[in-house]
Amino acid sequence: MAGVWDIVYNILLIASSTYGLTRKSLISKKFAYLGLALFCLNGCLTLVNDLTNCQAVDEAAFLAHGFANTIGVDLFAVDTCISSGVDPYLSCVILVPPVIDLIVIYGFRATSWSRVTSVSHILSVALLFNIAIRDGRPILIVTGMSFLFAVLINREDIYFEYNDVTGYNAIAVFCASWFFQGKDFKDMGF
Repeated sequence: MAGVWDIVYNILLIASSTYGLTRKSLISKKFAYLGLALFCLNGCLTLVNDLTNCQAVDEAAFLAHGFANTIGVDLFAVDTCISSGVDPYLSCVILVPPVIDLIVIYGFRATSWSRVTSVSHILSVALLFNIAIRDGRPILIVTGMSFLFAVLINREDIYFEYNDVTGYNAIAVFCASWFFQGKDFKDMGF
């Protein structure tokens, strides 16, 4: 049986993803919408796994966690770049490393593959910081920092807990949803 924090963080990830998925302003953001769906699926399957401890659900939850954390932050970065005036085709270059990782890891079942996704995650977070500073959008700094903490914790050579990664992803997904609605911290009362 999972710990209380595992369940709480998964519920937070599901709630923040569902919040973003139900906003009409996000429907036009195809990449961010896909990222939200991946994070919501990750939260749902992990929560079901935490409650049932079923082997089949565990494998599906592991796969959903892998997909969401391999390409999720980069999907948000693509739509952030596009909405900030960067060429859409140039913005999609960010997705090349995670797609390579997904093909090699899940397509060819490579176990000794050294992921190249971390490079694109750092680039995506740097782009979020750049756009936040350039456009005066501090909510992107919190989004980027949350994704950065999730990326650093989720490395293979560092011991991590899924609930830590899930907690940071929940914060990042909520803040990204607010950004794509045109909102910032001033709309929260800060």
